[in-house]
Amino acid sequence: MITTMKKLKPKALKTGDTIAIISPSGYVSYPEKFELAKKYFENKGFNVKIFNNAKNCNRYLAGSDEERLCDLHSAFLDKEVNAILTSRGGYGAARILDKIDYSIIKNNPKIFCGYSDITALHSAIYKNTGLITFHGPFALFDFGTENIDKYTEENFFTNLTQNNTNYYLKNAFDYTCINEGNIQGELIGGNLCVLTSLLGTNFQPNFENKIIYLEDVNEPLYKIDRMLTQLKLCGVFEKAKGVLVGKFSSAQDDFHKEVEKLLEELNIPCGYGFSATHELNKTTLPLNIEYNIDFKTGNIKIAENYLLI
Repeated sequence: MITTMKKLKPKALKTGDTIAIISPSGYVSYPEKFELAKKYFENKGFNVKIFNNAKNCNRYLAGSDEERLCDLHSAFLDKEVNAILTSRGGYGAARILDKIDYSIIKNNPKIFCGYSDITALHSAIYKNTGLITFHGPFALFDFGTENIDKYTEENFFTNLTQNNTNYYLKNAFDYTCINEGNIQGELIGGNLCVLTSLLGTNFQPNFENKIIYLEDVNEPLYKIDRMLTQLKLCGVFEKAKGVLVGKFSSAQDDFHKEVEKLLEELNIPCGYGFSATHELNKTTLPLNIEYNIDFKTGNIKIAENYLLI
């Protein structure tokens, strides 16, 4: 029997709110980006709190598991904080999933945003609290720079400050229909590698009747094949309604055509080339809400309110 978690909606972001920056995954090798990101958001009219352990380094991690966990808990507990942005991805989020006090998050719902390794937290948080979270830009790598990508900026504020029900999401990339279909369902997922690593754990998402979003960076074709095959062998694509895939980053010639060949084998509605990836031009996607997707045309419409206004 499948139980459905009651959804929690965070409050919309508004001018004057406080944004927390935490590092639940990899360490930041360019700490000057913290100040650039802080200055950017302050110039936009927000307050910024960089949490105590965000700049820590423990091998490839942003501090110990305990330190990264402490900042996650503290950011949700802080009554002044309205939204939590992760500094970067890398690796490390999975190490704290079984240590999180999910009652803290459930009792203090707020915007939580990131991508890549943060996919692990998106999945675990929703499964244990029902909180709608956001597959979107990093505080540092997207806003801690001198030249902010305008597409990323526009989508971030548009999708976090207002409900966009019946709103068609823009796509900055070339889109390819793999398998046609017009479907509606909840969108889940994120980074292919991280999502695959959650299979068989208590934190893997419920794939039943879902639309799965997948993206990845710098993975050779055989590894993408292996991960898609693992998902297939686990019955994921038999349960899902459809698969929307972001543009995978690679310098390999004909790489995208080869990925498209792999996707053709899924035998459910599927499209390739949506702009919520590791590259510039990021769309901020609310996760675990209803979307309507026409895979033939690539029209992607948000079909459910996801913010408290």
